[in-house]
Amino acid sequence: MTASSSCPSPSTSHTATSEAACFSSCSTVQFSPGAAGAAWNQANARGDQAAKDAAHAQAEAIRSRYAYSGGGDGSQYIPTGNNYTQELNQLKAQLEEVAAQKPQYSGDKYDTSSIIDQLTGMDYADWTKSDQYKALADRYGAQGQMSMQDVLGQISSRTGGLASSYATTAAQQQYNDYMAQLEEIARQMYSGDRRDLIENLDVMNDANSVGYNRYLNELGQYNTDYSNLYNQYRDLIGDSQWNQNFQYQQNRDSISDKRYDQEYADSRSDYADSQTATSKADAQNRINAYLAAYGAVADLDPSLVSASGYTQSELNTLARYYAEQKAMEQAAAARSGGSSSGSSRSSSRSGSFKSTSSGKQDYSGLFRAARESGYPKSFIANNYKKYGFTSSSGLYDEYQDWGSGSSGGSDDYSLADLNTADVLNLGLGPVSFDRIEKLIESGEVVTSPGDDGRLHVKWAKKNTQYNPASGTKYDPYGLLK
Repeated sequence: MTASSSCPSPSTSHTATSEAACFSSCSTVQFSPGAAGAAWNQANARGDQAAKDAAHAQAEAIRSRYAYSGGGDGSQYIPTGNNYTQELNQLKAQLEEVAAQKPQYSGDKYDTSSIIDQLTGMDYADWTKSDQYKALADRYGAQGQMSMQDVLGQISSRTGGLASSYATTAAQQQYNDYMAQLEEIARQMYSGDRRDLIENLDVMNDANSVGYNRYLNELGQYNTDYSNLYNQYRDLIGDSQWNQNFQYQQNRDSISDKRYDQEYADSRSDYADSQTATSKADAQNRINAYLAAYGAVADLDPSLVSASGYTQSELNTLARYYAEQKAMEQAAAARSGGSSSGSSRSSSRSGSFKSTSSGKQDYSGLFRAARESGYPKSFIANNYKKYGFTSSSGLYDEYQDWGSGSSGGSDDYSLADLNTADVLNLGLGPVSFDRIEKLIESGEVVTSPGDDGRLHVKWAKKNTQYNPASGTKYDPYGLLK
């Protein structure tokens, strides 16, 4: 465990991350990074395993928030998934529990409607018709009668029992005074009853207000608690969705990286294969040319043989083939009488190898030199005057006809000028230059100039294959007798 690398985030690969490095450089973690890193380093320096374990536990707690573990020593990146589902279920359960405890207002404790009805319908005139007023009136009426009789008796005693208008008037006045008191007392009682109703209504309203305010406070606290939990729930859902998208993108990036790596590896492999194929073909051409010039197999460079892919048996067969060609050409030359044979062969080449030179215009020399340069068109355009021509117009077209055999070629061509692989692919086995020339004249074989400076040949109707290693020959036209 070292303290040299940074703490990984879910978006970076984890390589050799230590606890100290995680605490000292992880910018996304809100945890006293410098102090924790120093504490781990100190514990590590003094060999305090308990302190190191505590630092590791703290680091793992931080890593768990990003759904990975650092392993036993903090140097690994081990995806652990996440506990979003568990946390979401817990928060959901808490939300349901809080929702079940939502306070409900059951209504006012006191019904004030009857009192309000009494107050709104209360009238003094109607009140005087009540039993309460009737009892009061009866009581005051009786008291007034008694007081009136007392007054009459007192006056009569002073007059000897004789009735007088004065006595009657005084007694009536006494009665009227009592009845006036009745009206005053009745109005006071009416006002008192109304005041009592109002006071009772105020008490009931106060009690109802206290209950309702208590409900509002409880509802407000419920809304706060529920809102906090709900916001936590929504935030966690957002984190979960972000993490899912992040993991998906990580997977897509990983797939893309693997695809790129594979494509790069394939391209490198294809390039290596093409280089190998090119090197192999070049080596084979060099060996073919060497053996066509009757070089010895034993003198070949081993590295060149290895690059060509030829087996020893195939090399021996090729050498034998070229030796047979040489023997056949020598025998043909001996039969034809040397130079006269050459003249005869030249005159008989009515097709692909007929000379086109006339006068000072050296077609054969120009076309042969152009072919050997590897850049025939450019060579003809720059050197035609050296071969007796005053203009290069049309010369390249004639060169192509000369190379393809439609209007002839040089009269000093030999088997060595032909592409060896093409000659072998004709499937004729050991074959003389005269035989190939006759096939060209008959139209059964066609020719074309190649980039390698040699003349390429193939069957006009069908490409045939010849395996020089096995000696298998293919004769589609019945030419081999």
